[in-house]
Formats: sequence, C-alpha cells, structure tokens
Amino acid sequence: MKSTQVGGTHYEADYQHWDWAMDVRLGYFESAGSKYAFRWYKKNGIEDLDKARSYLLKGKEGFLSGRWSNRCLHVDSWPLARDKAETMFATFLDEASVPTVEADLCLAMAQWKNDVDLSIIIGQLGAHILAAQTTLDAGGTLGPLAPLTAPQAAKTGGGGRAGGTTTQGTTSSVSAESNLGHPFPFGYTPGDH
Repeated sequence: MKSTQVGGTHYEADYQHWDWAMDVRLGYFESAGSKYAFRWYKKNGIEDLDKARSYLLKGKEGFLSGRWSNRCLHVDSWPLARDKAETMFATFLDEASVPTVEADLCLAMAQWKNDVDLSIIIGQLGAHILAAQTTLDAGGTLGPLAPLTAPQAAKTGGGGRAGGTTTQGTTSSVSAESNLGHPFPFGYTPGDH
C-alpha cells in the first residue's frame, strides 16, 4: 500500500519493492541490498549504493561462516516457485519503473548461489559507486546506472567459447593442422612433464 510510505515520494507504484521481497521470500540481506540499489538515485545517491554493498558484504560473511544461505523463490528447486518469482519480479519492474541496470542488480541479489556470485555483485556495486562519484566530481548529476564497460583484450585469435575475445594466436597447438591426427592434440605425450 503506497499510502503507508513515510518520508519521500520514491515509492509511488502499487506494487513496490517490499511487495516483491515478501512475495518471493527475499532474505534480509538481499531485501535490504536490493532496496538500496533500486532507489539509490531517487533518495540518498551514492550512500544508498554503498549501503547495498554493505548488506551484501555482511550476507557473504554469513554465507562463508555457514550462518546464511539464499532461500528465495528465485533459487528454489521447484520450477513453479521460480516461475512465480519471475512473474513477481516482472510485476515489480513494470509497476515501479525500475531502470535496467538497477533491475539486473536486484535480480542478481535475489538469485545468488555462492560466494563467487556475491563477490561479483559486490564488485559491480563498487564499480557503480566509483562511476557515480566520478560523475559528481565532474559536475554531473546522478540518474539511473549505466551499464559497466570493461577494457577489451586485443583480438589476435578466434573467439572463445563464451564469444569473448582472446589473446591466443591463431596457430596454437590445438588448431595447427600438424596436430589433427595426433593422439595428444595439445602437443605433449604422457611421458612429458
């Protein structure tokens, strides 16, 4: 119920973050972190992004000590539960007009499965904090997050399995014609060390 909001006007939709969090059984750390990531530029700016990161850091600490795990419907083993979670998330995005990058962060916070997932999200939040601070330092204004960009490796060989770039030359032992019939295509034999 939007009529119960205290302070501010950043929650104007009929289906809010807390509705989604409740409907999909979002955990404490995921709920708090995604709340701050969702509203950051509408309320407290960089401070909210830093709060989101802090909640995930604490959640990761709890996970690593065996005190916390993700029990949200987004990671439930029952497919219908995950379908319900996706529907509720889509409703939240539509009703609350969540920008794309903020939506991606919120969903990642709901779907994490291990400490590596949490580390990636924490790193993304750190990069967004840095980008937002750089924008402010340059005299700009804050708005929805922009997608992160990373420097690309020089492409000297073919694309990798994931479609990314590689720095491997085109004549590696794997692709050289002289190795096609070799029983050990990587150019070694069992006796080589």
